[in-house]
Amino acid sequence: MARLKLLAFIAEKPRRSTDIASFFDHAPRTVTQAIDTLEQTGMLMRLPVPGDRRAKLVEITDAGRGMLE
Repeated sequence: MARLKLLAFIAEKPRRSTDIASFFDHAPRTVTQAIDTLEQTGMLMRLPVPGDRRAKLVEITDAGRGMLE
């Protein structure tokens, strides 16, 4: 259920993991682990943030959208 909530939140628009952690009031490491799992299953992907080499945007994939539906 938590993964579906994460997918639904990211489906609205790509987000930084720090924004996700803040929204759900979770530790950044917890969010990173959830993103890692969903990325490995093809539900999410990480993209570079223009102008910030250190940050990544988390974006839902077509497979992730299919899971939500």
